Amino acid sequence: MTWLRLDELRIGLGCMRLPADEQRALETIAAAVDAGITVFDTARAYEGNEALLARTLRTVSEARVVTKGGMARTDGGWMPDGRARSIRADCEASLAALDGRAIDLYLLHTPDPRVELTTSIRALARLVSGLYRRVSVTGELSAFVSTSNDPLWKYSSVIFPASVAASIATSRISR
Repeated sequence: MTWLRLDELRIGLGCMRLPADEQRALETIAAAVDAGITVFDTARAYEGNEALLARTLRTVSEARVVTKGGMARTDGGWMPDGRARSIRADCEASLAALDGRAIDLYLLHTPDPRVELTTSIRALARLVSGLYRRVSVTGELSAFVSTSNDPLWKYSSVIFPASVAASIATSRISR
């Protein structure tokens, strides 16, 4: 099944703010399924939401799971972590939490200003070789794209948002 079918993308459930009460969270996901929602957006940093999705979506074959890695929760809030080993570790933890359910789209939560964007992109590109169906990047990327020394267009397995794709194309033309 192709990921980007328009009839599947009409509406999704963002799982960042699922109820803290586990039973209510499971009921929320089940209600979304009953309402015809097929896309579920979560992240490794959302502490337990992937496992809740796995339990609720076990028999829902048409459900699509979008999850993110490269972000950690700390005492001070959210901390991007775009290191290749962290992206890989988040990927493996997401797969374990989803209990064998395929991940349709895996996103880098946001670029890490301490890590060269191409390091994170290369890590994402390596994940496509069997762990995820598609990978992409979310967050504010324009500053990272314009300063990258590595031509991002060569990572054809990574889906870039339209504005970033235009920046990549422009930088490719000017090189």
